[in-house]
Amino acid sequence: MAPELYGVSRVGTAQLIIMESLDEWRELAYYCGESKRTLPASTKVKLVTRLEQILHTLESNGMVHGDFRMNNVMIKAGEEEKAVLIDFDWAGKVGIARYPHNRADLVDYPGRSGGPIEAKDDRELFDSWKITL
Repeated sequence: MAPELYGVSRVGTAQLIIMESLDEWRELAYYCGESKRTLPASTKVKLVTRLEQILHTLESNGMVHGDFRMNNVMIKAGEEEKAVLIDFDWAGKVGIARYPHNRADLVDYPGRSGGPIEAKDDRELFDSWKITL
């Protein structure tokens, strides 16, 4: 679901998170939109299946990601069924995790700035872009 976590540490008020390096991986957004790169239909099916599994895991554990956009999905060529999520800044428990007050309004996020992130929000965001694959 995410890169392997190696450790967490505090330095002053900052929290450092050390995770697996994804050197050979690319953002899903790299393959979509204006890049003119395409993924085979069979790969797209594997990706959607994997992302549905990730959403189910979050939902069944009462958790939200909060920023389920394609630029936060990493894939490795030839191993797309192993897609992982990155950027857990907004993640947390359903209804407790909150969107930042200063989130980018360029993205059509569900919910409201500063408001709670609800269970349906990740799915709504995913559904808004999965058809573009």
